[in-house]
Parts: sequence; structure tokens; C-alpha cells
Amino acid sequence: MIESGSDQAPRIRTLLTPDPKVPVAEVSWYRQPYIAATRLLAEVRHNPSSPDADRLVDELMKLREPRYGWGSTYSNAWPLIALAAYSEASASSLAGNEIGIAFADESRVVTLPDEPGTAAAEFTFSGKGADGRKLSLTTSSKAPVHASVSVATRPALMPLEPENRGFAITRRYEKVENDGSIHPADLLRVGDLILVTLDLNLPNERETYLAIDDALPSIFEAINPDFKTSETQRVNTGQQARRLYASHSEIHKDRVLFFADYVYGAGDYRIQYLARVVAPGEVTAPPAKIEAMYEPQRFGLSGTGRITAAPRPLDTGEVAVTNPSR
Repeated sequence: MIESGSDQAPRIRTLLTPDPKVPVAEVSWYRQPYIAATRLLAEVRHNPSSPDADRLVDELMKLREPRYGWGSTYSNAWPLIALAAYSEASASSLAGNEIGIAFADESRVVTLPDEPGTAAAEFTFSGKGADGRKLSLTTSSKAPVHASVSVATRPALMPLEPENRGFAITRRYEKVENDGSIHPADLLRVGDLILVTLDLNLPNERETYLAIDDALPSIFEAINPDFKTSETQRVNTGQQARRLYASHSEIHKDRVLFFADYVYGAGDYRIQYLARVVAPGEVTAPPAKIEAMYEPQRFGLSGTGRITAAPRPLDTGEVAVTNPSR
């Protein structure tokens, strides 16, 4: 309407006002963030200095999740485009600002110039006695300030339980004997061969772009399946569940990644690979994770586990003989 010259304020206001009778689209690729972003874009084009533009920015920021933003790549793109347009339109009216941030007995001062920009302040605190501590913010001018707060915690070392947010994943470690038979991963020693099994449950008949990230315990090292030896070829994996065929896989020093572009059929699937114990010690195996790459709110985590491995005893027998005739 603006570009065509039919910029009628009452009609535009009617179009930009949400109708509670119209249901919100629940398509997986865009939900509330897409609607809020397009409304902000329209308001910026219509009247960038309107208080409604500031209100729409607040609404859009409230929809942002701390870890995944607004959701998928598509859902993140529209809010970023809208916020960039808002920032560009409001740049000429910006004023410098000094923001005082206080938390408990500490305080920080953040200075923002009269141009688009961001700044951050960080506070470190213990979880003990958290009640009563307040976070406050003061500004030196009436220029609008949009703020967000992120809180990150690290609990004391403790087991983490499996989590199902759309997918289920469990992990099992087993020891491979010299004859290829599989046994529980007890009494591990450096050099032992380990069969890693990831069991997955997919609830939908069709899934696209799944990522499986299996972080290795620090005393394990994954074995490249392309390097076949007589030892690895003897492994009897006992494969019973359906194998999840990966479109792409990667072996890193600290993790193994699998990617499946398309999976047809709900139910149980399995991924297996080999690793080797490369160091002694007692460590925690981080959780394995399965995630829908473009819908990161759908994921699953396995539990953590403790892994113990002992050094392999040295053979004290004679390993070499010197021939005095040479």
C-alpha cells in the first residue's frame, strides 16, 4: 500500500492490528516469530517513530529463546531482517546513553553511543543464598534501551538423566573381545576395543535433517571405519534394530557426528561404531544428542555415565634378543 501510493493510515492500522479471531499458523517453519517480525517490518515502513514500533520490538524479543533464538533458520531470518530495518530507521533519533546495572553488591556501567550498537555486562555469582538479590537498571537519558538477560548455571558434577523433547536416544558401551564377541564394558584397560551403540526412537513417519552428536569420554578415541583390520572385522555387532543410514558422518577427536537428510518410517533405529580406550582414568561420558537441525526445540538427550579404565600391565618377559654374531 505504501509503495503503491495508497497509504491510508486508518486502513493500515486495521491491517496491523491482530485479530484475535484469526488462528495463528502453527506451521513448523514459522509461527509467532514470523508474524511478529512481518508486523514490525510493516510498522517501520509505515511510521518508524511510532510507539507501536518499540512495542513490537519488545514483543519480538520476548519470543526469543535463550538457546535457539526464534527457532529454525527461517524463523530466525525474519526477526533479524525486521530488527535491522528498525535499527536503520531509528538511527537518526538515537541518543547516547550510560546504563547502570546493579546486581547484589556489584555494579557495572555500560556506555552506548548515539548510533546503533550493543554492549554487555557479566556477573558471576554462587547459587547459595540467591534469594533477595536483585538486578536493577538505570539510564542517563530517555532514549529507548532494549535489554535481555541470560542466566547460565553449572551444577556440581552429577549424573544427568535422559531427556525426550521429541526424540529418544540411549547409549551403550560394550567391550569387544579378541574373538569378536561382545561383553559388558567392565574392567576396561587401555587398548580395549569398544562397541558404541546408539538406540534412537523417531515418533514421526517422516523426518528430515536430523543430527546425532555423540560426545566421547576423554579416555576414548573413535576408530575410522575405513581403516579395517582383522580385529575390527571380527566384531559381532548383533545388529537387530533397524540401522539409521547416515547421509554424512564425521569423526572428531572428542565426538562422532551423524547426519540423516531423510528418514521414512517411525520407530526404533540404531547407530553403531567402534572406539578404543586410549588412556587410563575415571571420567564422565557426556550425553549423546539427537536434534532436528531446523527445529532445534525438538531434541533428545541420553544420560551421562561414569567410565573407568585401568592401565594395561606391561609384559615383563623378554621381548627382544640380541644376536652376538652380528
